[in-house]
Amino acid sequence: MRAAFGLVGILVVIGVIAWIMYAVELPYDQAAIGAKQKVDAQLTPLSANGVADFNSSFDMAMQNGSGGRLDGILVTRVTPGGPASTYFGLMKGDVIVALETHGNRTRLRDIGDSEMAKAQLIEAYQLQGTIVVVRNGQEIVLPQAGKPPAPAAPAAAKKSGDGLQGQLDAIQGTRGN
Repeated sequence: MRAAFGLVGILVVIGVIAWIMYAVELPYDQAAIGAKQKVDAQLTPLSANGVADFNSSFDMAMQNGSGGRLDGILVTRVTPGGPASTYFGLMKGDVIVALETHGNRTRLRDIGDSEMAKAQLIEAYQLQGTIVVVRNGQEIVLPQAGKPPAPAAPAAAKKSGDGLQGQLDAIQGTRGN
């Protein structure tokens, strides 16, 4: 009889342990896995290949001002379809004058060091920050509103006097109609 009570006691303890694992640990693990998947999707640019691809997607030349301090980074080449082009929308001839990550904007002349500026440019890409460039004499924040640049509207889109109809015509033009 004692053996039966001992066996029942062991089975009850195993059942309680299984219930705890199912009721408490499993939802926690599922939530952790879901959070990891979200973070992985957001941090894709942080992969080693992402940084290497970003660095090789454009060429730059440091522009020094008075006293040899860094004033900006001149973009001398951009690979079409590369990360510098698709995320930031950089174009040949742009001069990067400021970087923004974590909501803090830093002008390159305040950084002063070209290696630090390169590192912070990579960080702005990795953290999906923004940059300020001078293009055609005007300062522009890239990417616009923290989003990658939208594809250009097709040149052959029909124009209409009605604003809504014009938008519909432009949408149909992007579908190849």
